[in-house]
Amino acid sequence: MGKKTSKKIVWIKLPVNLMDDARIAELVTKRRIGGFGVYIALLMELYRRPSMCLTLTQAKAIKVHGASPTTVKAVVNDPNLFNIDADGHVRSLIDFVGLEEGE
Repeated sequence: MGKKTSKKIVWIKLPVNLMDDARIAELVTKRRIGGFGVYIALLMELYRRPSMCLTLTQAKAIKVHGASPTTVKAVVNDPNLFNIDADGHVRSLIDFVGLEEGE
């Protein structure tokens, strides 16, 4: 019998027109490019896990160089970017895994 392996996400696809997404545009307007950096850092942490989610506590505790804890919490709590379920699990509302190629 072969060794059982599990797959994990090692990279995600970011569309080149991501900044045109209204949710991202609003984030940058409110939180500037630093907020966008926090968003990307949160995505990296989310997608490093097989469950593709973090607990609310884990998400709010993420340290991003140059970003205040207030900015991290604001980005995590943005209802346009993340869903926080009743159990406190944070998931991205924009799916970057398995995106199909555009025309």
